[in-house]
Amino acid sequence: MDKIVGRFSCLLAIFLCFGLQAELVMEITSFDGHKITQAAAGEAFIVKLSLDNVDAAQDIQIKGLKDFAVKKTGYSLITVNGEKTAQITYQVRIDRPGSYLIGPAYSPSTKERSGNVRIKVAAERVTQTRAPRNGKAGQQSNEQVLLRLWVDKDTVFVGQKVKTVLRLYFAQTDDISVDQIVSNDPNTVELGEKKGPKKGVQEIDGKEFVFLEWQWHMYPTEPGKLVIPAYFVDYNKQLPMQNGLGSFAIFFGPRYERKRVYSNALSLQVRPLPDKNRSVDAVGSFLSYSAKISPAVAKKYEGMVLTLSIEGEGNMIGLKEPVLQGMPEAFKYYPSKNYIEETPFGQKKSFEYIVQGMQDGDWEIPEQTFTYFDVDGRTYKSLSTTSLFVSVLPGHAQLPQQSAEPGCAIPPADRDSLAPLAEHRIAYEAMSKDGFSLGWFIFVLLMPLIVALIYIFGFRSGWLVQKLAPHYIKRRAFVVAQKQLSRAYRYHDTRVLHRIFMQLLAHRLSVPFTSLTKKTMEDIIAQSSWSDETKQAWYIFYDKISQAAYAGIAGPKEVLRLFHEAAQWIAELERILK
Repeated sequence: MDKIVGRFSCLLAIFLCFGLQAELVMEITSFDGHKITQAAAGEAFIVKLSLDNVDAAQDIQIKGLKDFAVKKTGYSLITVNGEKTAQITYQVRIDRPGSYLIGPAYSPSTKERSGNVRIKVAAERVTQTRAPRNGKAGQQSNEQVLLRLWVDKDTVFVGQKVKTVLRLYFAQTDDISVDQIVSNDPNTVELGEKKGPKKGVQEIDGKEFVFLEWQWHMYPTEPGKLVIPAYFVDYNKQLPMQNGLGSFAIFFGPRYERKRVYSNALSLQVRPLPDKNRSVDAVGSFLSYSAKISPAVAKKYEGMVLTLSIEGEGNMIGLKEPVLQGMPEAFKYYPSKNYIEETPFGQKKSFEYIVQGMQDGDWEIPEQTFTYFDVDGRTYKSLSTTSLFVSVLPGHAQLPQQSAEPGCAIPPADRDSLAPLAEHRIAYEAMSKDGFSLGWFIFVLLMPLIVALIYIFGFRSGWLVQKLAPHYIKRRAFVVAQKQLSRAYRYHDTRVLHRIFMQLLAHRLSVPFTSLTKKTMEDIIAQSSWSDETKQAWYIFYDKISQAAYAGIAGPKEVLRLFHEAAQWIAELERILK
């Protein structure tokens, strides 16, 4: 009897000890909850943990996940017969094919560990036979929607163009609408513009499918094995009408089911360029490199547009503006804009620079060289432009008869009175750096007395204001306008230019600011000594600052150009409004 009681006590103790142990279970499932052992590269799957000890669920760690894309997606508590179980889910994505061991999961606080799980990651998506959740016999998945990804080459050089195609296939009887396309492109590629979708029909294994196709180009930026993870598409599929509703089904409208389909993953071998130490401007196949400048004859400080154009096939979007080589020291220049055009031989990208001649004379812009790696011949090649010759005439800038961008330069004014904005800014900064002399010190000490005398004998009677203030304001109108222009330029505030000029005209004419109309301004210009061409250029400039007063100007080069013109027009107005 004692032996029986002793055995029963031992069994009870063992049972209690096991009951106190927290069980930690890890498994890999698809998004719909089925256990899986295989996945496609780039296709996300779920790692699910179940733990009886709820308190230990917060510090769970999983070995073997640090090299993958992991995101914690859920935490829940399940209570069955008073027992609580914590469930934690992680979304995991592996981009490289291979066989991977995940686990164990463990809790540092309770020392509990799970088993390991192994998953095989293939480049292509594998359709698996799996048992439904209701426990019935397994059946082969009949997938009618397919997503396929491919490229036109599997071995490329760094920077070489790779054509990429993504197709979504579905049965002709299906009503499919694409919601979104999601990719996990690696950060070692640059992507071109995506075009599509284009619709078509293709036969696969004896069955016709409708497809939607997207195309784009990618350009690898680093050598080595490049893995392109699987893309996935979220789409809506119309469900058939329920027969039970009969003729009433029309009032409920069609029903849609939201689904997701994954593509295959791809891998490319990216080779480095033969000479790693050699600098190149691009990789591809290029036909021509040209240069032009307009106008070729300009006056001192006048803006000229230098255009460099490269034509061929390559990463035109990522192509950076060339560094101008051997430019004369008498020139100042800065990049303006760039644009891409389609041509019969590929694309042509043009870069524009604003060039100013700071000294008169005849100057040469030497040939510019563009070096690239030719992927067809696998050699380094160079293209060169022709030399350009420019004549800079004495005098200040003028506006040509016709300009591609009206108002970009100042018109001829029958005299050399126009100076660039830099001269006004330098003069203003020079005035602001004058030393604080003894005379100013004495003046500051006497300022309270002077203000008191002005108040008593001047402003109090109103005589001084009436007699001196208008004359003082009129005389200093241009000085004030130049200071306001310098302050606005410091903050690139083009909205105040219209107010600066209207206030300048009002002060010079001794009329209230609010009474100055556009008609009054036009009468002043009409009676001036300006030529008809100069007057027309003023109206163009006035329209530009009027538009900027409401919308502003965003481009930094356009801002600089508008302030440059504004400084010159202030000098020109000072000549005619003496």
